[in-house]
Amino acid sequence: MAIAQRGSMHHQPSLPVSESTDLALLWQRLCNGRLFVSHTYCEAGRSFAVLEARSDAAPARPSHVRILERVFEGESQKAMACELEVSIGTLAGYCNQGLRAFMAPRWVSRAPLVVVMAALAARGTSLADARCDAIRDDASWVISVETPGETFRDRISSAELEVVRLSIQGEPHSSVARLRGTSVRTVANQLASAFAKLKVSGRSEVRALAIREHAAHFRSHGSRDAA
Repeated sequence: MAIAQRGSMHHQPSLPVSESTDLALLWQRLCNGRLFVSHTYCEAGRSFAVLEARSDAAPARPSHVRILERVFEGESQKAMACELEVSIGTLAGYCNQGLRAFMAPRWVSRAPLVVVMAALAARGTSLADARCDAIRDDASWVISVETPGETFRDRISSAELEVVRLSIQGEPHSSVARLRGTSVRTVANQLASAFAKLKVSGRSEVRALAIREHAAHFRSHGSRDAA
């Protein structure tokens, strides 16, 4: 993935819209303070991130990066807190500090899917490259990944699948309810039912499971199904 500095992108972008983006390298650049995620959104089964190049930002602390990667892999935050001999609140604070190094603050369970998949790719998960969709006039550019979760289709209902995929994208219960025209309580009940069927305990675990199964599908089918 060729990543240009902000100044050079105004004149001759080195990341053409037809080029794919290596997710492992993206994670490295995010953690090193070279890139910032200024905005994220989802549509048509894909998760998008708007990236900006930076040259004067402090990198994320390595200890916070390692914790983020473990949480993104689906490890129990409660178990990690016990291992590290800190409270769950302190562990959550470490995660939030790590995320703030390259994006606006948000709960780790609602981290942008592009960021999560980049971290897992850096940890060795075989994932298709992200797609570079556009370069903007302000020198930022847009990349996207396919939202995983399609492999759940034969284990949960269609309504549960839609709610789960929105949750995987980082949408809070209130946004999912608004998008589906239902109540927050209905969304919570559908997620609880799906989590039980998939044998996971929450957002982070279902997201990690979806990405692992998505990666297995990619390994089996290769570039034919690449984004």
